[in-house]
Amino acid sequence: MPKAILANGTATQQVSRQTDTPKKVKPQHAPQLAALYCRVSTSGQEEDGTSLDTQEERCRHYATEQGYLIDEAHVYREVYTGTELWQRPKLTALREAIRKGCVTHLVAYAIDRLSRDPVHLGVVLSEAEHHGVAVEFVSEPLDHSPEGQLIRFVRGYAARIEVEKIRERALRGKRARVQNGKIHNFGTELYGYRRDKERGIREVYEPEAVMVRALFRWYAEEKLSVRSIVKRLNGQEVPPPSVSKMLSQDPDRRPHWGKGQVHRILREPAYKGITISWRYDHEGRLKPETEWISLPEGVTPALVSPGLWEAAQVRRASNGGAETRYPGETASLTWPGGLCRLWAQDAPES
Repeated sequence: MPKAILANGTATQQVSRQTDTPKKVKPQHAPQLAALYCRVSTSGQEEDGTSLDTQEERCRHYATEQGYLIDEAHVYREVYTGTELWQRPKLTALREAIRKGCVTHLVAYAIDRLSRDPVHLGVVLSEAEHHGVAVEFVSEPLDHSPEGQLIRFVRGYAARIEVEKIRERALRGKRARVQNGKIHNFGTELYGYRRDKERGIREVYEPEAVMVRALFRWYAEEKLSVRSIVKRLNGQEVPPPSVSKMLSQDPDRRPHWGKGQVHRILREPAYKGITISWRYDHEGRLKPETEWISLPEGVTPALVSPGLWEAAQVRRASNGGAETRYPGETASLTWPGGLCRLWAQDAPES
């Protein structure tokens, strides 16, 4: 029993009081959940350390070494250019997960896998920091000092300049090929065709060409609206022009036809055998006609007659194809059941 000292110097017993003070419990740390982000610019990119499988393997190994739990719902694999930010669906989903606090760490193989643009990189890093998410890279440390931020910006700027140089060289080669009367080998295939890259011409791809012919007839002859055509194509589960591109970027997304795709087909002069290149800039905006380059006859085989193509243009110019002939119309031809009929009807005469 402890003693208390009185003012006169004598000691006395001090009555102890028991208190109900609870014992301190050590706080349990929340699990450290890591998201993984892997990116390549093209589906054929298989360089060491940049292929999707290699990136994911090294990111998983790094996260495990750090003691992080990998949330399989937040493993993002993407095929997209590193110079874009807003158009990348997987990166957009990752940023949304960061904002919602679904993860505590973000692991990527290298800085340029997250973004090649220093401004875009800064946007992602700032969002992560604001929401308390640590960003870590397998192949290089992320230095947050002023010197480290400057070095990171300079490296990103140099990469941006190199991308522009590569794009400029590619455009020069592309233009030279077109001026020599050949189709360039960039971009996606025109629906209904496949490219012969050696000869620089288009060849008819009949499984899609048969639908192009049907689409022009539905619009110009049967007077179906674009909305009705879209409904018919999706109802028959006809693969749209964007199917290969969509599946490579987002395998979980179900591709479907839209009005924009139908309009692009209806106004494309290649379907009547006229090949015009250099019509659009790299952002998809139409250039002045003085910059267009016409290619020789025969580069693109016609899928429809000039008369049918012109009839479609007249209707587009007059009312945009807003009316529908039969409000309660039903599909008269089906895919793939009606494919044989369409093919036999539209096959060129021998």
